[in-house]
Amino acid sequence: MKDLEYTPLLPSECGNYWIAPDGKRHRPLLPKHKKFSRLYVEGMSAAAAARKSGFTKSMIGSKVQGSAMLRTNPLVANFIIELLDKQRERADVSVDSHLTELSHLRDEAKDTGQIAAAISAEVNRGKVAGLYIDRKEVMVSKVETMSSEDLISRIQQLVDGSNMKVVNHVPDREDIISSVEEELTEGSLAKS
Repeated sequence: MKDLEYTPLLPSECGNYWIAPDGKRHRPLLPKHKKFSRLYVEGMSAAAAARKSGFTKSMIGSKVQGSAMLRTNPLVANFIIELLDKQRERADVSVDSHLTELSHLRDEAKDTGQIAAAISAEVNRGKVAGLYIDRKEVMVSKVETMSSEDLISRIQQLVDGSNMKVVNHVPDREDIISSVEEELTEGSLAKS
């Protein structure tokens, strides 16, 4: 991959070919050329990528075909270089780029009124890049690690209910029914 060089190509007058600086004409990439390029960028050898993308089934033929595509087809080389650049862009997050992106999102969010969403997305991007560290402590209390006094105290709390708290006081059923009946006879729901 280090030997690949980007070749500027121009479209032909008819639009069916690309013309290299040396005058050679090259047909546009087929889907299997693109598949070959993606597999090659993912780390496969040129021969394995040629076989897997459907150029040939032969081991020897795949070596020849893969090597020839890399050496003689500037469209394939250019596509591989573009894929590698995109891969580098995705992986390239630094403090400077993070702050710059956050600044752009902040400005865009101000214009559209979606400040919280933009900042949240960028903070999450920074977390993925390792710019933020979430620290959490989990305390686990096991019976085996408790002292005898702590264990007796905890059992006593469970038995006598001293660790329970009343959240809402619910009145007796009769009180509820009588208050509803009063509202019906006196309130807006009463029959005229």
